Amino acid sequence: MPAIHAPLKVALLADAVLSSLDRGATGRPDGSAASWLPSCAEALTNREDLEITWISLVRGLSLRRESSRGRHRFIELPAFPVSVDTWLGYRVARRKLLTEIRVAAPDLVHVWGSESPYPSVLGFLSCPAVLSLNGVLATLNELNLLPTGRWWQRQAAFERVWLKQADAILVESEWTQKEVRSRLGEAKTFLAPYGVHPSFYGLEPSPDLETPYLLFAGTLSQGKGLDLLLDALELLSDRRWVCRIAGDGPLRATLISRRIPGVEWLGSLAWPEYQEVLRRASCLVLPTRADSHPNVVKEARVVGLPIITTRQGGQADYLIEGENALLLDHPDAASLARAMDAWMRDPQLLRATGEKGHREDRRRFESSATAAAFAGAYHAVAHLAGSKSN
Repeated sequence: MPAIHAPLKVALLADAVLSSLDRGATGRPDGSAASWLPSCAEALTNREDLEITWISLVRGLSLRRESSRGRHRFIELPAFPVSVDTWLGYRVARRKLLTEIRVAAPDLVHVWGSESPYPSVLGFLSCPAVLSLNGVLATLNELNLLPTGRWWQRQAAFERVWLKQADAILVESEWTQKEVRSRLGEAKTFLAPYGVHPSFYGLEPSPDLETPYLLFAGTLSQGKGLDLLLDALELLSDRRWVCRIAGDGPLRATLISRRIPGVEWLGSLAWPEYQEVLRRASCLVLPTRADSHPNVVKEARVVGLPIITTRQGGQADYLIEGENALLLDHPDAASLARAMDAWMRDPQLLRATGEKGHREDRRRFESSATAAAFAGAYHAVAHLAGSKSN
């Protein structure tokens, strides 16, 4: 293994963030998007102990592009059509990525997401590698929550191989850590909860008192429990509050066709609209069946909203039953309906619950903490690999 440099040289393979940084880290539109990524990238580029080369595959790009910020480089490569490259075992993407990695000569490679082509370089590297998991495809597959289609089944098969090839796994929560270890035994894992974009810290909660509403935001899918939420809302025909649903996904048509009274579908929202809807909500509901560390829950807690959710995900790591949240063990429509109706009938309870642990959650989800967790994992893995080679 080559000598480790100071600062540590890292090749970070992930979707492009340069355009977000150029806009001042304003992030991506839609309430269900990876709002943490631009601010995390900015925090990483400000660290003096890391020299990062970001390598991204960009759809629609015709020529390779490169730029820099201080010690950090950004390389954007034309992406081969993923529908074709997947069936080729990501050979085209892997060849492009490995060419850039060899030139960068990093001490460590960080690849992002088992639903992307980036982990295809694992097993072909001469330096240690860290794999970030946004979710565990094997778990979703076992719960019949993986999106339909052969592409996802193939991607889940790739994940099984990639997990074994990585020197360490970066996970967002103890829930994800448990899922990984159930498949790999005592795998080398590092916790790195993703932070919340700074713009959410400037939001003041101001619940709509004329038309109180409970908010669901995220992908409209069975995995997020949207079908369960709709069933529960149908049981509350006489309620005096509404449920507003932000986002898009496979259950969109089902949502519209059911025509449940007191349900407003907002669709995909731009950030300013989503943030306004979030701060005006009385409560956030997310009856998820499996979730690594849902962004929307963290964003809601930074704003100061109380949460109704389940224990099936990383949100159970920091939400406290009876204090800032109501956590359902194995929810059904009736129990979810009772929980929502009881809370929405009591504005004082909602306000008091939202305030509990608010300061602690704001500190917990700062982007600098995510960057520090990444850096700590990088140094630990590189040091361990260096010790083994000596």
